[in-house]
Amino acid sequence: MLGHVLRGPVDGPAYTSLSFAVNSLQMPGRVGRPQTNLFTLIKRDLSDRNLFLNNLNDLNYLRNVAFDRAAWRRMQKF
Repeated sequence: MLGHVLRGPVDGPAYTSLSFAVNSLQMPGRVGRPQTNLFTLIKRDLSDRNLFLNNLNDLNYLRNVAFDRAAWRRMQKF
């Protein structure tokens, strides 16, 4: 699913939401127990593969990796 989002149009709703989530990492969040959501699960899965999603440069790097479909499939086999 993430590969489809990354390969999709930059102005599409899914990619726009993902870039907003990456941009909002520096904003103060709510107080209390951290919530688990899709974005945190994606970040955890990527960190298991030594890939990170902490800023827009990381997002652009992942987008380039996703366009190489063979490399993206190999990464899924972990």
